[in-house]
Amino acid sequence: MRWALAGLALVAFPALAGEDLSREDLEALRERIETARERAEAVAGRKEAAESDLVEAERALTEAARELNRTATALRETRDRLGALRARRDAIRADLDDERTALATEVRTLYMAGGDSALRLLLSQGDPRAVGRTLVWGDYLARARQSRIGAYGESLAELDDLAQRIADREQELKRRQADVRKRRDALAARQAEYRRTVARLNDRLTSRRDEVAALEDREERLEELLGQLDDPERPGETRDLGPLRGDLPWPARGPLRAAFGSERQSGLTWKGIFIARDAGAEVGAIAPGRVVFADWMRGYGQLLILDHGHGFMSLYGHNRALLVGLGDWVETGETLARIGESGPYEESGLYFELRREGRPRDPIAWLGPR
Repeated sequence: MRWALAGLALVAFPALAGEDLSREDLEALRERIETARERAEAVAGRKEAAESDLVEAERALTEAARELNRTATALRETRDRLGALRARRDAIRADLDDERTALATEVRTLYMAGGDSALRLLLSQGDPRAVGRTLVWGDYLARARQSRIGAYGESLAELDDLAQRIADREQELKRRQADVRKRRDALAARQAEYRRTVARLNDRLTSRRDEVAALEDREERLEELLGQLDDPERPGETRDLGPLRGDLPWPARGPLRAAFGSERQSGLTWKGIFIARDAGAEVGAIAPGRVVFADWMRGYGQLLILDHGHGFMSLYGHNRALLVGLGDWVETGETLARIGESGPYEESGLYFELRREGRPRDPIAWLGPR
């Protein structure tokens, strides 16, 4: 049981070499939690600012849509008014044509009569009063018709002027409509960009909050373990791995996908190495030791931890199956597990760590030539 607690404590936080050091690590973990919270708050602040920009863009877009609607309405009304004016102008032109035709008919009739119809009427020996009325009435009709023709001409000139001004207004509204549409499209593009920014920041904020939650969970587990953990029992038949630096056997063969100290997607660094290997391949012990942990662990998948004594421990994660159990003693090269795809990794392979006094060491410096 104490071996299991020791292994679990080792997984809960990188360095647990003893009670005092564990308390220091707990404080370090709390500092990391505070840093993670500050990062989450910073992302939340950026998200809030982006959301504010998005609100402003959407308000501006709404106003542009309203202006575009007002412009479209004004343009429609202007076109209707222009159409009515043109119809009225066409009607006046038709009336003018009728008056001109009638006047031409009268002139032609007078010409056919010899041009002296008025003189003939005076010499016709008719009733002088009737003759006078006829002459006056004829003169009145001619002058009235000529006056109407002049009035029609003036009306046409006014209508043409008004139609031109309305047509100019129509062109102005068309230009305004094009400008508003251009501004609306630009605002729509800004809105889309702000939405993408908010979505990215929301994902990042979720990730940061998940990181805080995970660290708080580790803090809780570590506090619990520190209240339970005694000094773990050490196996008696061990060798100090110090003199074997650079000569330890590899736990699995395959290309290296992640190196010690390189940055992970979470922003943290790798505490070990990741060796790509087909699922089902064997995982071997790098040195004699006792199994102090053999179970599934979040972030590691199926995990096995060996205590080699003299402050050395080795961790084997991402396994499909564990072939030895808690408390078992294993020898160098003995098969511990089968490589799998458990845990947070996208390909099959082995996650391997080497620790001395609870602190991660670069496995490459300790393992022999490949």
